Amino acid sequence: MASSPPSLKKLKKNTDTTIAGTEGNSILKTDRLSKLPSEIVREIISRLEVKEAIKTSVLSKKYHFLWREITRIRIFQDNFVRYNTLVGLLVAPKISEFQMTFELQRPTLVMPQEDFTLNKWVGLLNSKHVEHLCVIKTHDGSLRMSSFPHSTYRIATLVSLTLAWPTKMTLPKDIYLPSLKTLKHVIEQYRKWGKLSTLIKSCPRLEDLILKVFVSKDTKHEVWKLGCCNQHLKTMHMSGSVDNVSSRKKIILTLEVPSLERIVIHLNRKR
Repeated sequence: MASSPPSLKKLKKNTDTTIAGTEGNSILKTDRLSKLPSEIVREIISRLEVKEAIKTSVLSKKYHFLWREITRIRIFQDNFVRYNTLVGLLVAPKISEFQMTFELQRPTLVMPQEDFTLNKWVGLLNSKHVEHLCVIKTHDGSLRMSSFPHSTYRIATLVSLTLAWPTKMTLPKDIYLPSLKTLKHVIEQYRKWGKLSTLIKSCPRLEDLILKVFVSKDTKHEVWKLGCCNQHLKTMHMSGSVDNVSSRKKIILTLEVPSLERIVIHLNRKR
């Protein structure tokens, strides 16, 4: 008769790579995962959310510090400030992918800490040669929000960038993303569309562009001009909305994209 599986307490208590059998037999059941090369185990752990990856440190002595070598980081929390200390614990020479989704519920209380943590993360990712970066931020309707680190737009190794930001955003003067091929910007309001044109032009290898914009009644300009100049751009998808009160506002789109194969533009009136 097959032996019953070991209890959770036995698994936690055992720190080796074997688990003792039951019914008085000295049969050992091997932990096959621990027999895999560290490179493969590290790749498996890298596919977990950060807090789940850290939990693997209690499985065995082999796993105790292995989570610190993860190359993919996924954070899905309503408050990521707690990960401030984690920045200094990651030892992998390269972080290939970083995803962060978080919500700011009390901007007047935690915004300084949030800015500090986000800047530390971007600094780490730059030094770790990150290739894929995704930051999605939501909020509870509060208008006061923190800014996004400008240093993100100078990460030379970035291949794809996804940024969803729920408020007005400024872009830095010096932008250069030489390796970027995919750009997805979901920004409710740009303060200066000229900077957005500069962003597109400053990505010499850009192939796929997805933009979502919102023109509100509070904007002063009656005409919004967006220039899209890029030699390698193949697909462009632009969507968004214009405040219904701003019926006189116009959007002028100028294209200089000789390699373009597909373009979709969908703007509607927001009531």
